[in-house]
Amino acid sequence: MTDKIIEKDLSYRLGGIFFEIQNELGRFCRERQYADSLEKKLTDCKISFQREFPVSISGRKSNFIDFIIEDRILLDLKAKPFVEKEDYYQMKRYLEITNIKLGLIINFRDRYLKPRRILNGIKKKDEFVDSNEFVISHRLEGFTIIELLVSMGIFLVLMSIVSSGFISSLRTQKELTGLISINDSANLTLEQMMREFRTGYHFNKTFENEIEFVSAENKIVSYKFAGGAIERGETNELAVKTYRKITADNVNIKNFSIELSGGGVGDGYQPRITIAISIVGMSKNLQN
Repeated sequence: MTDKIIEKDLSYRLGGIFFEIQNELGRFCRERQYADSLEKKLTDCKISFQREFPVSISGRKSNFIDFIIEDRILLDLKAKPFVEKEDYYQMKRYLEITNIKLGLIINFRDRYLKPRRILNGIKKKDEFVDSNEFVISHRLEGFTIIELLVSMGIFLVLMSIVSSGFISSLRTQKELTGLISINDSANLTLEQMMREFRTGYHFNKTFENEIEFVSAENKIVSYKFAGGAIERGETNELAVKTYRKITADNVNIKNFSIELSGGGVGDGYQPRITIAISIVGMSKNLQN
């Protein structure tokens, strides 16, 4: 019996659009550039969609779905070295909240673009673990002791030759992975801030390193720099403002400045917001 493919025709059309975008823009653009291109192509193809749709999690609408296609498919666009487990878990949460059956994760950084299909309420065995088949060969005759000793000797000599280079390679790879992770974490923080800035109003720079405004939910929100991290503040019904850290633990912000230009305070227009930050990793090897 052939399994029914959920949203087969629509997901096939979207797949063609994703390939066109990667062919036009390449693999090393920012997520926003891919999203802008996708928005234009969906409009040209007359495919209905919602972009950056707010999702309420724990009573807060601080999470946004990149695209909802015809109220049938969720899209999460990525431009990163690899898709992590947390990206799958996040899509699962979005599917459960919106009660939509299918979600697609598209990482335009992949050499061979392949949208990852996530189904609502279905978890396959070993979903995030690659499985490999091993072929076991049987030898009719065993090894002699001399053959075994010679093989072990050759193996130890080869290991001593390549071990230093292998260890050096591992260190370099670890540092590179750490730098990529720090960069991705900082980009996610800035992207969250920009999303709220675009829909906010009544911007005001309350302190040197703090900006305050009214969000799309009519809440007083602020972002500030404190203790090597960026914190988001929100004022509740009792006029009490609470802050929470939004930068990842592996990111240490060394310098942070924010400037407003254009638009008057309290006039309802969005000013031009300029943010400058410098970051270092928590590891000493990544601080240079």
